[in-house]
Amino acid sequence: ENLPFKLEKSIDGYYRLVTHRTLDREQVSSYNITVTATDGGNPPLLTETHFTLQVADINDNPPTFSHISYFTYILENNPRGASIFSVT
Repeated sequence: ENLPFKLEKSIDGYYRLVTHRTLDREQVSSYNITVTATDGGNPPLLTETHFTLQVADINDNPPTFSHISYFTYILENNPRGASIFSVT
C-alpha cells in the first residue's frame, strides 16, 4: 500500500506508528487506521484497535494578487467608512 505511515520497532517489543512521507491536508484530510497485534501462540491470539488521524492544516498556500499593482480613484467628500477599493 502507498500509505504515509509505517510501524517501527521501538524497544522491548514496542512499536510506534511514524510517518515516512510528507502529509498534505489538501490531498487527504484524515486517515482511518487499524493496528492489529498477534502473539506467537497456537492458535495465535490477536487484538486490534482503530483510530482516526486528522491532519492539521498549515498555511502552505500564501495569498496572491492577480496583478502587481492596481489603480482606483475616490470622489471627494465621500462619507466616513465608504468603501474605496476591494480585491477578490
